[in-house]
Amino acid sequence: MKCKIEKPSLSKYRKSINKIDKEMMLLFKKRMEISKMISLYKKRNKIPIFDKKRENEIININSKQIKNTEIKKYYLDFIKNILKISKEYQKENQNKKTK
Repeated sequence: MKCKIEKPSLSKYRKSINKIDKEMMLLFKKRMEISKMISLYKKRNKIPIFDKKRENEIININSKQIKNTEIKKYYLDFIKNILKISKEYQKENQNKKTK
């Protein structure tokens, strides 16, 4: 009797992606909550939102973890976009009028 090895189906791949997307969403929410706290700290202490040194540090430290050159450029786009969104969110929070 031959053992049948089941090939992964598209729906299985999509389920995996859905799980990863959910994890990323939860991490994104946490990151944005902390980003908000950072924006308030920066506002109170008159620190600019954009810190080129810190941004480069984040990009370099994290991108070094990506050894696969095929996806590294996409990761760089991804992390740069997250940083951009974070700065926009910080600006938005700083511009809100406090009651």
